[in-house]
Parts: sequence; structure tokens; C-alpha cells
Amino acid sequence: MRLDDPRNAAVVSAGFEASAETEAAGHDVVFEINLSAKPLVDERLTDHISSEITRTGVNPRSLMFEVTETEAIINIDRARPPSAWLSR
Repeated sequence: MRLDDPRNAAVVSAGFEASAETEAAGHDVVFEINLSAKPLVDERLTDHISSEITRTGVNPRSLMFEVTETEAIINIDRARPPSAWLSR
């Protein structure tokens, strides 16, 4: 799986890796991953997040995704389905 912009995949993966290391050390911390709204309309994002959950074993509730507001508002109709998936 490859997102349109490999930096988005790298940011998501780095967030999961940091969270996994923190959980392994016994700390209960929520990591915030900041993304622009553009990757939210890439259906491969949810696949990538699912694979990172499996790969790292991270509790998904230990991650929060922040979306750039301006872009989210401009692309609100396209951003709704993935953001609904992320909030599960």
C-alpha cells in the first residue's frame, strides 16, 4: 500500500512507532498525528492505519489524528467517510 504522498505514510508510521515504544515502557500517553485533509480523501489511508495497528500492536485509542481545519472544510464531503472510520 502506498499513499499519494509518502511523507503522510511516514508521519503515520512514526506516530505508531513512538506510541508503541511509549506503551512498551509502561506509559499511558496519547500521541497526536497532524495530517492535512488531503490524505483523508485517499482511501489507502485507512488501510495504512489498519496495517500499522497490526504491525505495532498499538492501542488505537492512544492516537489522535488532527486535521488542518481549512483543508477539512474545503473538502468536507470527501473527508467525512475516512474521518468517520478514524473516530471508531
